Formats: sequence, structure tokens, C-alpha cells
Amino acid sequence: MSWTDAMTAALTELHTFQERRYPEFITRAELASHLGTLDAGVEPQLMQARVQKSLLALSKQKLVEDLSLADLFKKETGWKWLNQLLAATRLKQLTLVKIVRKSRKGKMGFDLSELQKTYYGKQILAGLQLGTRKVVDKTEFETVKAACAAIKLTLPETIEPTRTERFFVDADAAADDDDAEASADTTVSTTDTSGVP
Repeated sequence: MSWTDAMTAALTELHTFQERRYPEFITRAELASHLGTLDAGVEPQLMQARVQKSLLALSKQKLVEDLSLADLFKKETGWKWLNQLLAATRLKQLTLVKIVRKSRKGKMGFDLSELQKTYYGKQILAGLQLGTRKVVDKTEFETVKAACAAIKLTLPETIEPTRTERFFVDADAAADDDDAEASADTTVSTTDTSGVP
């Protein structure tokens, strides 16, 4: 077995774990670069182990840089270490979700669009038969919160400002800009005139 064979076998197996092949998760060039100098007289088991170790390091690096790459993969893969990395990445995605509380026509609504974009968020919403709905009412949101609490996850809520609040924030910002311009125009001369008769 050659290094090329070991890399080809590992990358081919990695591609079978992906639901979508593009963008390519790890390229042959990235793997070869990470492996560095390759000795020809290495036993096949050592080659495979070194290729796996490089794939592990590259996978960690890529998933830390871009959490959305976890969406390329199926639920389960044939590699235990990859399953663990994907689970950790998918949980990280879930912890970064923000739920926006909106007030529409006197009713309270909760925007779950960020939750729908995550792997586990889709599963939670599908399990609650909320499907692809982006905004839910308070009682439906309470069921989502309860499902998340069952897995010891608290969803962070943010409150969307009302139209009136946005108007006054914009008006305050404009007034601050006007004050800054006025103070710049009225500079005081600080030259010393005490010695002039």
C-alpha cells in the first residue's frame, strides 16, 4: 500500500459519510500538506493511522472555523471520532441560537428561524410537529423550551424593539450627531494674551 492509496481510501470513506459532497470537506491537497514528509517504507497500518490522525486534526480545525460544515454529514458515520466531533459541533450550533420575541398585532410571537437552521433544532421542531414554521405563539414556544430543558439547554431570547422604540433610538442617535457637530464648530481659542497691552 502506498501513501496515495491510504489517502484515497480514507477520503473515499469520508465522502460516503457526507449527504452533500460539495463544498468538499477535506481535499486531497489539504490532507497531503498536513501529512508532510512521507516515508515509503512504512507499514500499511501505520499509514492508515497517520492518515486518520491527520483527518482528525483537519476536521477539528475546519469545524471550529465553520460550524455549518457539520451539515454536510449524515446523522451517523462509520468513524467514532467523527461522530463525536459532529455531535459537539451540532450542540455548539444549538447553543448559539437566539430566539427573537416579536410583538405583532397585539400578540406575542417567537421567531424560530435560527433554530430551524441547526441540525438538532430541526429534529426538535420536527418532534414537536412544528415543522418549518418560523414564528410560533407563546404556548408553542413553551413546548419548545420544555423540549430543550429536557436536554439541559436554555435557549437565549432577545426582544425585538417595537417600531416606536426604533424611532426614538434613531432620533436620539441623530440628536447626538447634531450635538457632536455643534461642539466641533464652537472651538474656543486658548492663546495667551496676558503679555499683550
